[in-house]
Amino acid sequence: MYSGPDPPQVSITLSLLFTSLAVSLFIHLNGNISFASLTVSFSSHLTNLKSSITSLISHYSHLYTSEEAMDLVVHVFRGAVRDRRKQSRLELDFAKRRLAAVLTKNLKETRAMVWHAAQIIAMAREYFIHAPCETMRVFMGHIFILAYAKYGCPLSRGGEEQEHGRFPPVRLDQPTWREEQTPAIDRWIEKGGPASVGSVEDICDAACLGVLKEDALQMMRDMRIWGLGKKFCKVLDAFDT
Repeated sequence: MYSGPDPPQVSITLSLLFTSLAVSLFIHLNGNISFASLTVSFSSHLTNLKSSITSLISHYSHLYTSEEAMDLVVHVFRGAVRDRRKQSRLELDFAKRRLAAVLTKNLKETRAMVWHAAQIIAMAREYFIHAPCETMRVFMGHIFILAYAKYGCPLSRGGEEQEHGRFPPVRLDQPTWREEQTPAIDRWIEKGGPASVGSVEDICDAACLGVLKEDALQMMRDMRIWGLGKKFCKVLDAFDT
């Protein structure tokens, strides 16, 4: 039986439990609301939190379904902050071409991964968990979307031009439990078309790439966890849009 320290998610959940119970008791003692009502409210909040953690891990696992794609994305972003020796530039250029080929090989699969990446961001906005692993997952979600916007969209747009304008942009970073979005998401994964994330209306619009990057930077700045956000900002900032 496992006897080591609690995983980060468990520790965070327990901390939230004790904090919320303390607040609940304080409000109860002041006579503003019944303790029973607070218990129901807290139970609902905890259930939503657990569901969000499960969804976050699930989306992150799906993001790594295509191991080569995610490895190449990480390699390209890391390469942007490395030295500028000729050999390094040649290797980076090769990695970029390979990434473009991988992203456009199976567009349906790639778009599904983009949606999973956007859902990671959505989950973090809805219930942000102050843990290093959360910061890393959100960073990975952002860089995959940026990589798709720069290296996947230009080569895929030609065959999907007819889908643009037929439907309004589908929002990828809304939580999955908003069921009204499901048909639009399914259609986008299947056929493509405009898709929005953050303040960007169409992630395949080259003119919006800089805004997409700035959205990612801002979210990383807001996630001030043990200095990790600052380090991830450095990587994002070096990415050439």
